Amino acid sequence: MFTNCSLGHCHIIVAVVLWSICVDSRKIRGISLSYKRFYRERKSFLCIDGSKMIPFDQVNDDYCDCMDGSDEPGTAACPTGRFYCTNLGYRSHYIPSSRVNDGICDCCDASDEYRSQTPCQNTCRNLGQRERAEVEGQTRVLGERLRLKQLLIEEGVLTWREKQPTTMTRSSQPTTMTRNSQPTTMTRNSQPTTMTRSSQPTTMTRNSQPTTMTRNSQPTTMTRNISRLR
Repeated sequence: MFTNCSLGHCHIIVAVVLWSICVDSRKIRGISLSYKRFYRERKSFLCIDGSKMIPFDQVNDDYCDCMDGSDEPGTAACPTGRFYCTNLGYRSHYIPSSRVNDGICDCCDASDEYRSQTPCQNTCRNLGQRERAEVEGQTRVLGERLRLKQLLIEEGVLTWREKQPTTMTRSSQPTTMTRNSQPTTMTRNSQPTTMTRSSQPTTMTRNSQPTTMTRNSQPTTMTRNISRLR
């Protein structure tokens, strides 16, 4: 790449490349995806709390300009600032900006110690695998508990059904209900003996052709008796 350039020009090109890399990393370090819209490349930067506007090249310059610390998300310059650990493969989280480059690895991706001499390793993948294994184990245990609960419910339902038929059969066709449905008194009342006698009573027959009426219709015997007496 640098075969055809002089030694001085090569140094300049390398310096420019390294500077651009540092500027680019300085702009995006310590920022979550939801806050990147506030850090788009512009001539000026407005503090997120709206209190101040500064030149954009003062963002992450290790000097606190905004009261809310929003201009130094990737350094420890602002006491109220916070640093975002991306932790790809594990859980992302914030840490106080005072922990940036303090010699202690707080982010599992070692992004908080980018200028520190501490040899931090990226352990996010191992932590993520361990956490996923724990979650899968808890899920299996929960599934077994739910399955056992369902079995107990089904067993309880079967036990309840086994105890129900005897009482239900007696209640559905009780002895009292059978007698009441066709009672003896109802049978006698439907065709009572008194109704049969009342339809053709003896008294009605005698009244239709009474003896007294027969004697009155032929009173000749009474006349003969009277003439004999005379």
